[in-house]
Amino acid sequence: MMSLENEKRLLLLLSSYYLRTNVTKNNVLDYIEDNHWMTFDQHDLETKHNRNELVWRNDLAFVRKHLAQDGLFISGIRNNWSITEKGIIELKSLANEALNEPNLRKITSNAINSINNLHF
Repeated sequence: MMSLENEKRLLLLLSSYYLRTNVTKNNVLDYIEDNHWMTFDQHDLETKHNRNELVWRNDLAFVRKHLAQDGLFISGIRNNWSITEKGIIELKSLANEALNEPNLRKITSNAINSINNLHF
């Protein structure tokens, strides 16, 4: 079963890959939302008590931090959420995993369609 963390990692990598340029936090997260790639529950749509940000956006920002620490996103440049070559390799792996996973919890059919349209 694909972990929830890996589902979120996939969505971030996928969004960054599709954006290519001007890859900022807001653009990556807006792209996920605008393309209806993620299923949100009530908690995801709540505002964090300590900051004016939705829970799901804050959560994905922490997942992105882990991706940067693993070398899958550019690190060290403020608000640059660009995917690296290593990130593209991980995107391919996670995409294959998602395509073979019947019980995805956060990834929507729209995201699966976008994964099917990837041309590496």
